[in-house]
Amino acid sequence: MSLPELKCFDYILIERPRVSARRISARYVLGIDGEELDFTLIHRYHEKIPKVEAFAKLVSIIPAINYGLFTPEIRFGFSLDPRDLKFFRDMMEVTARDIFVNRIAQRTGFVKEEYIPKEVTPEMAEPMAKLLPESVEEEPIDFEPDHSKCAVMLSGGKESLLTYGIMKELGCEVYPFFYNESGGHWKVAIPAYRWFERNEPRTKRVWSNADRLYTFIEKT
Repeated sequence: MSLPELKCFDYILIERPRVSARRISARYVLGIDGEELDFTLIHRYHEKIPKVEAFAKLVSIIPAINYGLFTPEIRFGFSLDPRDLKFFRDMMEVTARDIFVNRIAQRTGFVKEEYIPKEVTPEMAEPMAKLLPESVEEEPIDFEPDHSKCAVMLSGGKESLLTYGIMKELGCEVYPFFYNESGGHWKVAIPAYRWFERNEPRTKRVWSNADRLYTFIEKT
């Protein structure tokens, strides 16, 4: 079981996302000792996006994957496709182990010494969070994959740039995607983005305030 000392919130609630022509937003609500604090997660796109709620839900819940160790409940104010729920649970478990081993057990200063166990067991790295969607329902999506096309998430680092080059050499129609946050990540990515914007017409970028959501949660 997870350490009760790691509990920071009574619950995290993600409300139903709102989708417009170029924007997806969803309100995050943190329940703490009978009070609620909220922050709106926003993703903004340069081009018009399809109003597919299933995709909007998946985009909106991803940041909550990081907090399975720190809250007994993650609530979703909407139904979830069982495939998305399984993906969330699997990623939450992987992330919880990574955080516990690399940020807590190794004593990096993120957690006070008195809260770190003297003996560490695998069970301590399991997330405490129960996942509570309104319901679990498979959502039909009218989508037929085209395997001659692929997307590569580019950070500006050598691994993602190499992946882009390899996919091009394999003959794929490659779409470079950049995730624009306001923090230090974008300072690293922007030289690559500017080159791709000039030289690759398929380049896409989404702006998000996810980094500010993380700061809000951590300060809370």
